[in-house]
Amino acid sequence: MFMPSYLRRAVSAETLKLKRTLAVWMVLIAPSVVVGLNFAMLVDRGGQYLMQANAVWPEWEKNILVFWALLMLPLFVTLETALLGGVDHSSQQWKHLYALPIPRGAICAAKLIVAVSLIGASTLVLWGETIGAGLLLGVVRPQIPLRGPIPAWELLQPILLIYLIAWCTIAVHQFVALRWQSFTFAIGFGIAMAVINFMVIQSDKWNKFFPWSWPAYAFFEEGASSLPMAVALGMVGGAIVGLIGMWVVSRREVV
Repeated sequence: MFMPSYLRRAVSAETLKLKRTLAVWMVLIAPSVVVGLNFAMLVDRGGQYLMQANAVWPEWEKNILVFWALLMLPLFVTLETALLGGVDHSSQQWKHLYALPIPRGAICAAKLIVAVSLIGASTLVLWGETIGAGLLLGVVRPQIPLRGPIPAWELLQPILLIYLIAWCTIAVHQFVALRWQSFTFAIGFGIAMAVINFMVIQSDKWNKFFPWSWPAYAFFEEGASSLPMAVALGMVGGAIVGLIGMWVVSRREVV
């Protein structure tokens, strides 16, 4: 059983490795791409549906969340976890890490904590940019009533729920990235899951069994009744998969 001091040291080491890397920059880039594309489309098309919406801010956010939860987030999680695993795989550092006076479980746990933290940071960036871009859209297109008062908490809730539900998939992708040395395999696995999700999400029968589809329950009205279960499964599933992944990876022999 590793002590908190070991875990703090491991997290600190992982944080230092990520300085000035793509993994950190993606925290800003991923949400910016989603918000920027939605902003550009509405400026180009006029945003007629927003003018007719009863609640303009939630409707504006929902358009962003569809792109975020179903397309960008699965690919973003894939890239972040693959980069975290690749830092040590590419330089053959695992033998050195396992020789350190730190429990192996602490090393694996630190990578998962950093991955969850990076995704969490991107969630807050998405929230801030959703509000900022909405205000700017209201200036560029004055006919769209995206002005104050801003329902900041109401906008934050579905974004946070998506993040909590995604814990399970984050843990799965982190396990794949640590268990197999191939960066290509980790990326390929993530892309495959994202493609499969496009098919599964359309099935009311099967999407409740596929963790990559669960984030959609946070903003689709049809999934409101399943939202509490999705949040619980996402968080508990993330903890269980994370623990199993730590146990499997820490027992792996490194040659």
